[in-house]
Amino acid sequence: ILVDRLVELKYTGNISLWVVATQSLASLRYREASWPLLALELASDKVFLEKVPLHRQCELLAGFAQLGLFDAKAFRNFAELLLAEKSHFKDSKDMAKVLMSFAQSHFFHEEIFDTLYNLFLDMFQEESIKIDKRDSYEALVEAAWSFGLAGYHRKFESFASFL
Repeated sequence: ILVDRLVELKYTGNISLWVVATQSLASLRYREASWPLLALELASDKVFLEKVPLHRQCELLAGFAQLGLFDAKAFRNFAELLLAEKSHFKDSKDMAKVLMSFAQSHFFHEEIFDTLYNLFLDMFQEESIKIDKRDSYEALVEAAWSFGLAGYHRKFESFASFL
């Protein structure tokens, strides 16, 4: 239905509908569906993508990564829009989700990785990451893996703080 009504969906007020549909298919690991490819095409339109709330952008990005879908223009749009809203990144779990999504897709946007790396370092200095909570611990492991894949273990001595 979504594929058949793409034009309607593109101009509807319920912008989250196509994000939720993509997430659902990603949760099912349903790679054969034609919708996620069209959603990726929609995400390559920056004007359209910026209508999506920040938390939904993060979820959509994660869905594409789960499905193994990648488009350089769409992922660049995600990175630029997320950077514009970087003040909203206050939680290590949200930051790790974004990093993992980019790392899984082997898209290492230097500016967003550097920004999130510095935010993590600030959190370490402030001791605001609660390592005794499972989801915070998992987020830290995911972030370390993502930064390691991006070569930060060779680039910064401060990378040891993740370990």
